[in-house]
Amino acid sequence: MMDRRQLLERTVRIETSTVKTLRDHSKNFSLSHLMETWDDANVTEEQRQMKREVGQSVARVAVKIRQSVEDGRCLDLSDCKLICIPDAVFKMMRAVCAHVQVARLNCNELTSLSVRFINTFSKLQELVLQGNRLQRLPDEVARMPRLIYIDLSRNKFQEFPEVVTHSSSLQKICLTENSIRDVSLEKLDAMKSLRCVDLRLNPVVSLQPGEIARLSFELLYSPTETNVQGTA
Repeated sequence: MMDRRQLLERTVRIETSTVKTLRDHSKNFSLSHLMETWDDANVTEEQRQMKREVGQSVARVAVKIRQSVEDGRCLDLSDCKLICIPDAVFKMMRAVCAHVQVARLNCNELTSLSVRFINTFSKLQELVLQGNRLQRLPDEVARMPRLIYIDLSRNKFQEFPEVVTHSSSLQKICLTENSIRDVSLEKLDAMKSLRCVDLRLNPVVSLQPGEIARLSFELLYSPTETNVQGTA
């Protein structure tokens, strides 16, 4: 019996083989078309329900890709239950990828961000990855020359993603609601363009008020007895 994640993985494979259908018929994408590609023999009602949910997600992705192509400047694949970026995104956005400035990938199930995505959408100014399962970022993020805002809140980071400290363009970094305990304020303070880092709702420890006061950027965090020292 396939669980929901296995069904999602299978959907990605199916989606890759039906890119032309998504491109040509996304305005009237038929859920039954997707269902016909799956063998219904010996399938339980629970599995059928999962298949319907996954099928609806694929249809939603198709519509969102079409809308993003029409917009030309914003790629919005939020809340699509994605575990990876579908091939259809790269194929259907090929003509406009150089003009896309904002990518919204929030509220999915991404565990990684591919180098292909970063290289394809290298002109991004805003990258929203809130509410995924990310634990790290690829080094290529630091080489996105126009990226000024990245939202990594509500992911699975246990360590501060220091790759962002190598960016010469980032102005705001949002990492709220992760599990980060340590952060290098020195490396952050060396970033030329940085204006704000949001670390609220993280178990950050050993922050010195005197050090924070000298920072050249705004640091947002949740004060606790364990992370604020020397206040007495």
